[in-house]
Amino acid sequence: MKELDVQEVINMNYRLSTLLGIATSIIRDYQKLEAYHDSCNICDWWMTAIQAVVYQNKPIPPFSDKNSKIF
Repeated sequence: MKELDVQEVINMNYRLSTLLGIATSIIRDYQKLEAYHDSCNICDWWMTAIQAVVYQNKPIPPFSDKNSKIF
């Protein structure tokens, strides 16, 4: 890989990490609202996926059909 390619990958990883942080922050704020209820499994799945991928170095957990009930 060229030095330019490596820098592009680093920049992309930085932008992706920033977006993940923003999305997680929004979900955390949403979970604090009274509107949040037990059927919001998508938020729970997102938090589990972030925990598995970022902190535990595991693959993304499967997204089951029960998570899509709110759509």
